Amino acid sequence: MEQDEKKKQGYRIWKNKGNGFTCMSLHYTADPSKRSEEWKQKAKYGMDQKTWNTEMELSWETYAGEGVYTKEFNKQFHVAADTMVPDKSNPTLVRGWDFGGNHSCVVTQYIDGQVRVLTEYANVGFNTTRIARDIVEDCNQRYDNYRYIEVIDPSGMWEGKTSTGMACADAMRELGLTIVPGDQDPTRRVKAVMDYMTLLVRGKPGLIINPECKMLIDGFMGGYHYPEKETKNQKRNKPEKNEYSHIHDALQYVCTRVNSIGNAEVDIGIDLADSGYNFEF
Repeated sequence: MEQDEKKKQGYRIWKNKGNGFTCMSLHYTADPSKRSEEWKQKAKYGMDQKTWNTEMELSWETYAGEGVYTKEFNKQFHVAADTMVPDKSNPTLVRGWDFGGNHSCVVTQYIDGQVRVLTEYANVGFNTTRIARDIVEDCNQRYDNYRYIEVIDPSGMWEGKTSTGMACADAMRELGLTIVPGDQDPTRRVKAVMDYMTLLVRGKPGLIINPECKMLIDGFMGGYHYPEKETKNQKRNKPEKNEYSHIHDALQYVCTRVNSIGNAEVDIGIDLADSGYNFEF
C-alpha cells in the first residue's frame, strides 16, 4: 500500500460520474526530481506567491479585481498607532520616487530590518525639478540633519522623461541628490514589499506606515489592485495603473534596495545589473 501511494505522488486519477470520462490532475511533484525544496526555490525565483499558486500549485484563484496586498495587509498591525519620527540612531533616510503618469515619493527609514514609512507625497505633478526641490525643502523642514538617498523609477535614468528632455535622474542630481535606480521588474517589486509585510522584527511588522499616509494605506486596503479584465495593454497579473499605483511603485522601489542602502554605515554601491537595465554613467 505504501509503495502504491509513492507511485501516485503528484497526480490523481478519477472517473467523471457524469460522462464516464477518466480524468487526471498532474502536479509538478509527479517528477521525482522536482520534489526538493531546493528545486522549488529555484523555480519560484522572481514569482510572487499568487503567481506560483496559480501556475504551479493547481490553484484556481484569479487576480481579477483583487487588491495586490489585501491578504497580507492588516491595518491594525501595519499602521502605527501614533505618528513615527525618524530614529536618530540612523541618520539616513531613503526616499522612493516614481515618475511618469504623476510623480510620487515616499520617505522611509530602515532600522534593524524594519522599513518605516514616514511621509508620502502622492500624485504631485509632472515637473521633476520643481517637485524634487519642493519635496527636498519640505523634508529638510520636517527632518533636519539627515542624509538622504533617492531610489528612483529606473526609467528616470534615461533622457526624455522631463519637459526639457533631460533625464529625471539628471534633474535630481542638479539638486545634489544621490541617485540609486530601483528594480525594474514589477513581480520582484511587489514581492519585496510583501517580504517586509510578512516579516516580524522583534514582534513588530517588517513594514510599518505612519497613519498620515492615506494614499498608501487605502492602496494596501484594495485601492491598488489587479484589473478586472486583461487587455492588450494591461495583463491580468500586473497591478492596474490608477491613482494609487504611483505611490505604491515608489514604495516598491525602496523595498527592492533599502536593505543595501538603508543603514548609514553601509556603502550605497549596488549591483546595477540586478536592476534590469544596463546603465552607463
